[in-house]
Amino acid sequence: METFIPVVLAIAFFIFQAYLGVKKEQEKAAKRNLGKPGSPPPVASHPEPAKKVVSQKREAIPRKRDWLEELLDPQMPQQQPVIVDKPPVEVPKERYEQAYVEPQYETFYKREKYVPTERPASLLEEYKRLSTYDEDGEIKRAKKIRADRRTETKRLETMALEVHDLERERNAVHFNLEEAIVIKAILERPYS
Repeated sequence: METFIPVVLAIAFFIFQAYLGVKKEQEKAAKRNLGKPGSPPPVASHPEPAKKVVSQKREAIPRKRDWLEELLDPQMPQQQPVIVDKPPVEVPKERYEQAYVEPQYETFYKREKYVPTERPASLLEEYKRLSTYDEDGEIKRAKKIRADRRTETKRLETMALEVHDLERERNAVHFNLEEAIVIKAILERPYS
């Protein structure tokens, strides 16, 4: 029960702070929406500089009291906002002027349909002169021979690597610790 009361108080304090935060955000949102116009005026193709009339009716916003101040001094009267009327001020609307003008380039290029100037006398003869089946076969045979040579070279390289590895294994010294200790003991025994 002793630990229950501080937990409940902490939860209540957290909820109260969250409530105050939500209220503040709602007030800020109301202030933001207050200054926005309903709909923008229609835009002409060449707008002339217009004068915008700004009315400056503002309300004096009283200082918001903290929740602690309200608890400590609840009798403090709240100030009523005072409405101040100011005459409307005409503000000239800014006109956008383009600083850079894109140059217009003239072109003398005319699209023409391609017409081949060199046409063979007989298209059939020209096609016959192109590669024939025999030439294609020769090319395929040459490619096959090259591929066979490559595979043979790779096979020989792998065989050479295997032979090299076998020689390395034969020449490698195999160290046996137990055998080395026995030999050392034999060699270092005292002469009697």
